[in-house]
Amino acid sequence: MPPAALSLLIVNWNTRELLRRCLAAVAATVKEPHELLVVDNGSDDGSAAMVREQFPEAILIANPVNRGFAAAVNQALAQATGEFLLLLNSDAQVQPAAVETMVHYLREHPRVGMCGGRLRDAQGRVQHSFGNGPTVWSEAIRKSVWNPWTRSAWGSRWLEQRYRQPTQVDWVLGACLMIRRATVAQIGPLDEQFFFYFEEVDWCRRARQAGWVVVYLPTAEVLHLGGQSVAHDPARMAHQYRKSQRRYYHKHQARWQQWVLDRYLALRGISHGE
Repeated sequence: MPPAALSLLIVNWNTRELLRRCLAAVAATVKEPHELLVVDNGSDDGSAAMVREQFPEAILIANPVNRGFAAAVNQALAQATGEFLLLLNSDAQVQPAAVETMVHYLREHPRVGMCGGRLRDAQGRVQHSFGNGPTVWSEAIRKSVWNPWTRSAWGSRWLEQRYRQPTQVDWVLGACLMIRRATVAQIGPLDEQFFFYFEEVDWCRRARQAGWVVVYLPTAEVLHLGGQSVAHDPARMAHQYRKSQRRYYHKHQARWQQWVLDRYLALRGISHGE
């Protein structure tokens, strides 16, 4: 069997029904020849059995434990054969022509190494699914002002009007991220020291440092319920966010930003050794 032009990589952790909807949406909408790889990260809700029974065409990788998002994606990357590789969250549902739009854009723009689609929530509001590289200042603004505003109806409308055309950005959200195999070959897979969060921000940064362009593509629409795996253990996921944030800052940011973040995390009770 010849290699697929497109590989879809989906990581799941205890979101069986959402995963089923995700895979059904892929089956109903993706016309581009593709292969489908699902990595189940030790779910105890019957997710792996559901995939085997209802989606036998999928290549299933069933981990006995939760290895984290980056490690699970890398397992799928190691088996994928596609020229283009789409990371898709289990709580995301691609809309008609979304995947083909992304593939076509990458084929027409050879210097674009990654692109991400426009994400909408269950109410149809546009989610902020891309951004500039994080700093201590942007983090403070995002938490206090930006996130609450973009979640409002007015903020969602502004995002929709402001970003109607493909836009070069620093990073796109891993909930729906397409990358070239050539880009992966140059920059390597995801950094598995990020258990969850910041792995796609790091990946996009490494791509840009290697000369690739990252693009937000609003014409590729995806329904994204968001945070469904996180909802199973919010305290643990919040802790993982801060650990990954520290990893990112110590890998990429100036020492003074590392120091500010470390002091802040110490106040939150997160030590350097965690």
